[in-house]
Amino acid sequence: MRRTLPNLRKLVGSHLAIDTQTISLAPETDYWLDVDAFTDVFSTSVGPKAMMTMPLEELATKTKLYQGEFLQGFYVPALPEFEQWVLMEREHLRALAIRALVVLADRYRQVGDVDSGLATTRRLLELEPWYEAAHQQQMLLLARSGRRGAALAQYRTYCALMANEFGAEPSLEMRSYYERIKAGELDIMD
Repeated sequence: MRRTLPNLRKLVGSHLAIDTQTISLAPETDYWLDVDAFTDVFSTSVGPKAMMTMPLEELATKTKLYQGEFLQGFYVPALPEFEQWVLMEREHLRALAIRALVVLADRYRQVGDVDSGLATTRRLLELEPWYEAAHQQQMLLLARSGRRGAALAQYRTYCALMANEFGAEPSLEMRSYYERIKAGELDIMD
């Protein structure tokens, strides 16, 4: 730390507040953090209702603040407490991102923007490959855009994933979506 702190001070100067126990960003300095911006928008106090009334473009832009795992690739040797904190932050931010993307995908579905909805559900599935609600949204969007075969293939992909990863079958609701898509009942946008 004796060698690291002087280098850190050279890089960020007065933006740091350092004492014997902590190093943090000085609250009186002017800075912008993507993590702060993201959590301010999607914290649990905001909730899905506020996200449903937020302008769609604003919601889409703000979900892009989540760029992947918090401090990905950053490691501090011999500090298990720090690693535990990083893991908890990663999971918290990831959960916020998933919640926001679910709302965004639903909003796109409601306005009939199939391509944006599909892109959003793909992003959701990259974060959480076994997330059933994302597979359902993907199936609905595909079916309602006239791609029934792709919607049914999405269901089969989900079934294989659940069987291989968890030895489980899809929920009754998921099977119902599959049957309704197969029968052509969900081919028209609301």
